[in-house]
Amino acid sequence: MDEPRNEGPVELLALGRCEVRVADGDARQVVAQSKRFGLLAYLGLADPRGPRQRDELLALFWPTMSERRALQELSLSLYFLTKRLGTAAIRRDGKCLVGIGPVVSSDVQRFERILADDWLEESLAEYRGELLPGL
Repeated sequence: MDEPRNEGPVELLALGRCEVRVADGDARQVVAQSKRFGLLAYLGLADPRGPRQRDELLALFWPTMSERRALQELSLSLYFLTKRLGTAAIRRDGKCLVGIGPVVSSDVQRFERILADDWLEESLAEYRGELLPGL
């Protein structure tokens, strides 16, 4: 198994654009594969925040596939994301829970924190457009 390309911070940009930034390496392939980018975005941005049940992910992303095939696709997608973003970016809690690691941050989370602190000017500066345009 090859080593992951990135072991630093990962930034998910979802307001007004779909982009992933990593400290070292190239994350353009993540955005180019819309279903895998969608999976990363869902894990990072779905409310409430936190790990997701594997069955929930299968139903959302591979609803028409057999369970066996959907599990294979989920495994391949998680492997792909781990290879591109680093081992700390994707967390698996047992066999049933999947989430993102603490190295992943997002502009959406920053926007929500600024908005919650009632910093209107700063929140307007952080907001760059609709959530996940084109996805």
